Amino acid sequence: MRVAFVCNANNHFFSMVRLLRDEGVDAHLVTLGNEERQFHPSWDTFDLSYQQYTHPVSWGDPGRFSAVDPAEVRRDLCRYGFTVVCGAVPGFMHGAGLVPDVVVPHGNDIAELPHFRLQAPRRGSLTSTLRFPSAQKHGLQSARFLGGAYTPQFEEIFAKLGCRGRRVAFPIAPIYSTQFNPDRISEFFDQTAWFHEFKRIRDTHEVVVFHHLRHIWKSRTSAFAQKGNDKLIRGFADFVQRHPDVRAALTLVEYGPDVEASRELIRELGIEKNAFWFPLMPRKEVMVAIALSDIVCGQFGLSWNFAGTIIEGIAMGKPLLHHRDDSKYPSDDLFPIINVHSAEEISDALADYVVRPAHYRQMGRDALTWFRTRILKTSIDRFVTLIETRR
Repeated sequence: MRVAFVCNANNHFFSMVRLLRDEGVDAHLVTLGNEERQFHPSWDTFDLSYQQYTHPVSWGDPGRFSAVDPAEVRRDLCRYGFTVVCGAVPGFMHGAGLVPDVVVPHGNDIAELPHFRLQAPRRGSLTSTLRFPSAQKHGLQSARFLGGAYTPQFEEIFAKLGCRGRRVAFPIAPIYSTQFNPDRISEFFDQTAWFHEFKRIRDTHEVVVFHHLRHIWKSRTSAFAQKGNDKLIRGFADFVQRHPDVRAALTLVEYGPDVEASRELIRELGIEKNAFWFPLMPRKEVMVAIALSDIVCGQFGLSWNFAGTIIEGIAMGKPLLHHRDDSKYPSDDLFPIINVHSAEEISDALADYVVRPAHYRQMGRDALTWFRTRILKTSIDRFVTLIETRR
């Protein structure tokens, strides 16, 4: 049976497709017409084999919902016996009279897309703006299974939306660990664009902190989207000022609406010489940067236990600097992290790393072990089990 993973937000489904194909599942990736370029499969692999099982479609933009012929959606998806979806796909499937088998949300697909927002629609998109939220809500409600890791925010949203599908809480494996792991990543160094820059930073600094999350901390947006990047910058600056003898580097990525605000904050705090900015880059480049860093950062706004940037760090065996309220999650879902929330805690943690680097390196290795046993095996086994319900 052919299995479709529809929408490649954050490259998560591309990773899952490859892992399942390695297990003998006839899994395919369906990419949407409006996906951001960093989510193209070529940004997450060092070969072209993805072309054999990746199929682009023209639809997927909620702002063009009313202009899409439902028959086109049906033609694109009817060849698959099982569908795993995220993003705006539930809405388009509902409009075409189709029911998703599994929804694995990534965030705004359940927090924002099912709700009408008063805004100026793009030219010609008024009807879509009015119609799509209801379609998305009905599409989510009709899904047979609700997948993805247990997250308090998601559980609350599922309940408010009235989703009828069976909740099967399990993490998706967002990293193709066959290529991206500490033992193999060096094989690909010469195939990347920024390796020599990452290596130069590594060779000239004692502590390298890598932060590749979107910069969203000053813009007006929902609390759901806030990342707390300013806390990291302030905490890092305090650490640098308290420990001028330590050569420390903060590597950042130009991604998100508050990049310029973060640049300005770095200037105000006088740590420009310690901050190294890189353009938005393919994830295969990100994984090389992580391999050459000491600490990888999650986020410092709301508590999260599982997301792409988090897993990218621990999948490479690096200690994660991140905020998590452990009381909100099942104990089996917890892995070791450097748990911080404020700028002061971040500064103290970095200072402690200088004193006890071996302790934190072991933390990274322990988190990698958890990832391999809890995430990779569980994700593959659960998807195979769900797919079998259609046979």
